[in-house]
Amino acid sequence: MIQTPELSIAISRKVVPDDSTAYECRGFVYRDEDDRCCAYATRLPGVYGEGDTKEQAFNDLCDAFVFALETYEESGIRIPWRDGFRRPDLTGNEYWAVVHVKKTALG
Repeated sequence: MIQTPELSIAISRKVVPDDSTAYECRGFVYRDEDDRCCAYATRLPGVYGEGDTKEQAFNDLCDAFVFALETYEESGIRIPWRDGFRRPDLTGNEYWAVVHVKKTALG
């Protein structure tokens, strides 16, 4: 498992445009009591997504993850990464994806 959400330079050069930084977005996706799919970022507190399907919920989460990173960077606030992940007492799945954040948003 990658210890930091920012991907290594070697990986980034292969998959990320020069004007972006790549991050690993990990999320836990589950169905709530109303049968709606919900997702939350396991390494970045307060970042959530939702949708009719698990894929929609995770895609919504990835969009929120990128928005949160841009917001933290633009405001000069240190990104509050969580160390590790404790699986919740919910039935669901963990997903992950590489997301790109434009360097202009990072300062």
